[in-house]
Amino acid sequence: MADDRAAVKRNGKIVALKKVAGAKEVFPFTYHDWTGGGMTIAIRDTQKVSKRGNEYVETVAWLDLTENGRKRSWQGRLNCGS
Repeated sequence: MADDRAAVKRNGKIVALKKVAGAKEVFPFTYHDWTGGGMTIAIRDTQKVSKRGNEYVETVAWLDLTENGRKRSWQGRLNCGS
């Protein structure tokens, strides 16, 4: 995900995603909500810092995938750094 473009690999194929209209920025140049190929992906940042360095911050976050009326979520890390 970068700027207003994103892609995922689904069933061996690359699926282009677009930001959802009105999606808020996660960091400059990327967004919380994406859609394409019949799916929606949302990033939920908890803002709980797990690591911090001189040029980066890593927080606990959730990734929500909604497809065919079914929502699945995974917990991971959201990293913003140079």
